[in-house]
Amino acid sequence: MNTLHNMQIFVRVIDTGSFTAAAASLDVGLGTASRAISELEEHLRTRLIHRSTRRISPTAEGLVYAERCRRILADVVRAEDDTASAADRPSGLLRVHSLASLGQRHVMPAIKHYRARYPEVQVELTLSQTPPSLFDGTCDASVIAWSSAADGNTTSHRLGYSHSILCASPGYLNTRGAPETLNELSSHACLTLGTSDSASSLWRLEGPDGEVVPLEIDSVVSINIAESLATAARVGMGIAAIPAYAALDQLHDGTLVRVLPHYTLDTRQVCVLYPSHRFVDARTRSWINFICAWLPPRLERDVSALNELAAGIDAQTVAA
Repeated sequence: MNTLHNMQIFVRVIDTGSFTAAAASLDVGLGTASRAISELEEHLRTRLIHRSTRRISPTAEGLVYAERCRRILADVVRAEDDTASAADRPSGLLRVHSLASLGQRHVMPAIKHYRARYPEVQVELTLSQTPPSLFDGTCDASVIAWSSAADGNTTSHRLGYSHSILCASPGYLNTRGAPETLNELSSHACLTLGTSDSASSLWRLEGPDGEVVPLEIDSVVSINIAESLATAARVGMGIAAIPAYAALDQLHDGTLVRVLPHYTLDTRQVCVLYPSHRFVDARTRSWINFICAWLPPRLERDVSALNELAAGIDAQTVAA
C-alpha cells in the first residue's frame, strides 16, 4: 500500500466531497480512488467516510485523520522543496580538509572569500597531514599535495604542484657552514617531514637538469607539520626539507636561507578530492568550483617567488 498516495486521495475526497471529482483532479481512475480509501480504512481498522448513494461525509475519526494527513503531506512537499533548492543554492555545513601548511597559507584565505560569496554556508576546516576518509560522512572535500593518483572512488581536480626545498637558518650555516655538494649533507643535522606516506631516511633530490639523486640521510628530528618543521630550521636545529609554500615567508624575511638552491625534492600534485557521487550538493560543488579557480594562480605565484629568490642567489654568487 502506498500510504502517502492514499492519504492524498483521501484528503482530496474530503475536500471535494466526491470520489469522482477527487479522481478527476488527481488524474486517477474512480476505482483507484475508492480502493485507496478502503485500503486506509482496512489498515487503520476505522471507518473514515460515511457513504450513501447521494453523498459522502467524513466520520469524526475521518475528520481528525484528514487534518493530520494535510500536515504530513505539507511536510513532504516542504521537504522536497527544501531538498531541491539545496541542490541549487549553496547552504548548510561544508566540511573541508587540508594539509596543515597548505591550509594556513592558501585554504583559509580561500574560505574567507568563498563565504563572502556564499554567506549561507558554514565551513568546518580540519588541518591534518593524514588524508581523511571521504566516505564516512565527516568530510566533503580535501585539498592535499598528492604523490599518487586518486583511486576510482574519488574525483580529483589538479590545482598545481608543490615541491620541497632545503633550508636552514643563517645562524646554523654560519656555525656549521653551507654545504656546496649533496655529499656534504651527510655531515649536517637533517630535519625531515614525517608524514604517513614519506620516507624520512631518503631524500630524492632533483637537479636543474632533471636528474634525480637518491640520498640516504640521518634524520635527527622528524616533524609531521611543515610549519613546525620550518620553525625547527629557523631556530637552528639543522637543514630541513620543507614544502616551498611553508618556507616562502621565512625566505623573504631572511630567517631561513635556501641550501643547495638548484635542487628540489618531493614534487607533488596539489589536488582537490571529493567522493565520486552521481549527485554533488550545491555547497560542495560551489566550493570545488571556487577552489579550482582560486588556488592555481596562487600556487603559480609561489613558484615564481621561489624562482625569483633563486635568481637573486645566483646574482649574488656571480657578484661575489
